[in-house]
Amino acid sequence: MDGLLYRFLPKRLRILLAEYLVLVRPVEIYFSKKFHCKGADDLGEFIWADYKKGLWDGDFISDLLKKQTSKYEMRALDFKEYRLTI
Repeated sequence: MDGLLYRFLPKRLRILLAEYLVLVRPVEIYFSKKFHCKGADDLGEFIWADYKKGLWDGDFISDLLKKQTSKYEMRALDFKEYRLTI
């Protein structure tokens, strides 16, 4: 995975992602397991998961992308459309 991070992500985003995975995510996993949250088991296995919902499916991620693209005065894009533009 390191090769992909260095090849495709800008330096500031690489640092932010590394800090999140090394510092924030382990604390989130610890507290999620301690308080028996719904998605605690998925947090250690998948990046696209949270303690409330558990593992995110493609429709959920696509809806998030639509919300974020429309929020900044862009046309709402889902993953299918986003992949076509790359």
